[in-house]
Amino acid sequence: MTNFQHGTAPAISHRDIQSLLKQGFDALNAGQIDVAGSCCRKIITAAPKTVEAHFLVGLIATETKEYRVAIHAFGSVTKLDSAHAAGWAHLAKTFAGIGQMTRADEAVEHSVQAGPKDPMVEDLIGGVLSSFGNQKGALEWFERAVKSDPESSKFNMSLASTLIFLGEKEKAEEALAKVLEIRPNHPQAHWRKSGLRRAKDHSHLDELNTLMDRFRTNPLALSLMAYAAGKEYEDLEEWDNAFKCFADGAKAKRQIIKFDEAEEDRTFATLRETFTPAWVDQDRPGADTSAPIFIVGQPRTGTTLVERIITSHSMVPRRVVA
Repeated sequence: MTNFQHGTAPAISHRDIQSLLKQGFDALNAGQIDVAGSCCRKIITAAPKTVEAHFLVGLIATETKEYRVAIHAFGSVTKLDSAHAAGWAHLAKTFAGIGQMTRADEAVEHSVQAGPKDPMVEDLIGGVLSSFGNQKGALEWFERAVKSDPESSKFNMSLASTLIFLGEKEKAEEALAKVLEIRPNHPQAHWRKSGLRRAKDHSHLDELNTLMDRFRTNPLALSLMAYAAGKEYEDLEEWDNAFKCFADGAKAKRQIIKFDEAEEDRTFATLRETFTPAWVDQDRPGADTSAPIFIVGQPRTGTTLVERIITSHSMVPRRVVA
């Protein structure tokens, strides 16, 4: 775990703090995590109430997936400055990422109340609301971010994704066109574009094929381009080309998916050892109630299977409400 313990050190000037902060943020942007962490330690040891140093700690911890550290750091930011919109927004994102949705909701509300003006924070709030399933609320914040910085491919891509979810195809096409105007080779934008409409010709496919050749050494980009091309070939009923692109996309995707087969074997072995017939036969207190059982979830997440398991019991009548 990253260590940001406080200690004692000589006083540090405001100028030195600003210099270290700049060095730390620059290092983080360059992927130099150790350098960024060292800058934080120097500042916090000498000036523990430096808000932006705690904020930088949170960003570093987010990058290294040390979520407890991130929560503590962003929490320190908001305690030191209760109107720090970015601190609240990052705290909300971190809570949402670990499934603490109630605390995430509270944090994002604080961020909104702080009246953010930074488009990065506006985009972040939109992302948190989107993770809640509040796409209409997210749309408002993504639109604000784009209005604040219309030349950002990131903000326009966030806007396009939400518009697609809401079925606003024409507006989504405009947002994607803007992304591709700013970054003509944007893999996700091309992938999204292919899914908006049924392909009628090879105009976009020609571009996708060129880009696939260019991104042969970039598995993530190649997988998106290949899947996009496969979808358009399928639209045109060119089955051999479609299959080849889907196969290329799957091959590229496998290069970036971390799968530990041994760990998977251990997981299932543990399940077999734990959930034995003897475990099933144990007497447990039931719930004598006629209250309805609601099964909700996103598509393709197993809700049908859960419903069938539950309603297979003789004491649970089956009644499906669409």
